Amino acid sequence: KKVAERSQGLCELCYSPNMVRHHHIIYGKGKRNQCETVYSLIALCWDCHFGTEGIHGRDGHKLDIKLKRELQDKYKKMGMSEEDIRYWMGGKLY
Repeated sequence: KKVAERSQGLCELCYSPNMVRHHHIIYGKGKRNQCETVYSLIALCWDCHFGTEGIHGRDGHKLDIKLKRELQDKYKKMGMSEEDIRYWMGGKLY
C-alpha cells in the first residue's frame, strides 16, 4: 500500500502509468519475504519490469544491479550497520 501511495500509480523509473506492478529488488528463495521493506519494493511499468532492458528482460542485469546498489546506499544513509545492510540485502553487498 505504501509503495502504491509513493508511486502515485506511476512507474518509479520512467513515470509511465502503463500496467504498474510491484518489483522486489531483493529476490530469491526465502529472500523475497525475509528482506521485504517499503524500500525494497518498487513500482514498475511493464516495459521497465519485463521489457528487453527491464529488470527481467534480456538486457536488464545492469538495471537490476543499479537498483540493488541504490537500495544498499539508502540503507547506509539510514545509519544501518554493514551487518544489518547485508541481512536486508539478502546476504550480499553490491
